[in-house]
Amino acid sequence: NELILEAAELVGLETQLEQEVRTLSGGELALCMLGRGLAGVLLGEIKVLILDETFANLNGAKAQAVLATLCRFVKEFQLAVILVSHKDEFNPPDAKAYVFGPNGQGIVEMGQVSKLRKRWFSQYNIATGRRPWYITLLARFLRKIKK
Repeated sequence: NELILEAAELVGLETQLEQEVRTLSGGELALCMLGRGLAGVLLGEIKVLILDETFANLNGAKAQAVLATLCRFVKEFQLAVILVSHKDEFNPPDAKAYVFGPNGQGIVEMGQVSKLRKRWFSQYNIATGRRPWYITLLARFLRKIKK
């Protein structure tokens, strides 16, 4: 029971421990599954976590807290994390990203997140809905000349 409580605390679900799983929200359900995985890490049984859109239904503060926990586990337990995400803000800058093309096209781009963010025409920026830096710069320039 101590392990269950620790895992629930790690993902912020300690107050929902008595709640039935079917009554959890989408975000809470994702956290429940993540907590289960982290319990396996604590037991030394899991070395790789595969997370598919874990942050999709979480608010920003909760997602950032969970991301901090994951980063700590990566360092502390030498945990490998495979993260599927369409939200750029939850992708650590030093992580390696693989961008898959549409319709089974396979890998169309790969590299360190921080470098992919800076590329002029990056499939990463398109896939994550990120506005390329040159568009932001152009928008600022156009606002200035409009005044």
